[in-house]
Amino acid sequence: MDFKVPGMITPNPKPWAHRLFQFYLKHSLLKDFHAVYLLTPIPEISNSNALILAPNHSSWYDGFIPYFINQKYFQREFHILMLEEQLLRFHFFRKLGALGIRPDQAADIKSGITYMNTILKPKSLLVYFPQGKIVPDAVPEFQLQQGLRLLKPQHPTVVLPMRMHIESLNERKPALFISFGNLIPLDAYRTSPGKLEHAFYQLKDQESQQLASASFGNCIYGTPHTGL
Repeated sequence: MDFKVPGMITPNPKPWAHRLFQFYLKHSLLKDFHAVYLLTPIPEISNSNALILAPNHSSWYDGFIPYFINQKYFQREFHILMLEEQLLRFHFFRKLGALGIRPDQAADIKSGITYMNTILKPKSLLVYFPQGKIVPDAVPEFQLQQGLRLLKPQHPTVVLPMRMHIESLNERKPALFISFGNLIPLDAYRTSPGKLEHAFYQLKDQESQQLASASFGNCIYGTPHTGL
């Protein structure tokens, strides 16, 4: 595809870029985190459905983690929505499936919605950050954008709430905790977008309870903590 189409930057995925990034990411996770934990089970998702992964956004690492999870568990065709200004700075991500828009431009929104409707197909995954920007995890309230309500893909699509949290424990390097909520059919989300906000609060409360009791779930990368 052309690098720039009216209103947006489209992806241009390359197999070599995925191989290179997977190698980089494995080493980067080990370098930056003592362990990566999965606090909840990975939900089963039919291959006949398109998947929208909806994570919180509180750190620079947030775009990397859904990619890691997709490669390890879902193995779907990967796309991630980014701000155009960020994608122009880090244009390599376009080769991994990133698409860039300017959310304050009507033409971008229209083109982006049209394009996302085409990529939401069976065995595809789109990462969409409903907070729209990095919000520190200490902020108690979730203010979520409702852009997903504009999507009307041709294939059945589900929204999966996802939470990422970085916490320092008894090691020099912090731990990364990941959890998932219940699947929300896109049609149900359009009718009641508050379902996603409710899921975000539930995941944060559940995570707090688990960490308080040192119940870390399943260590999926790195070295499990001991002596807590």
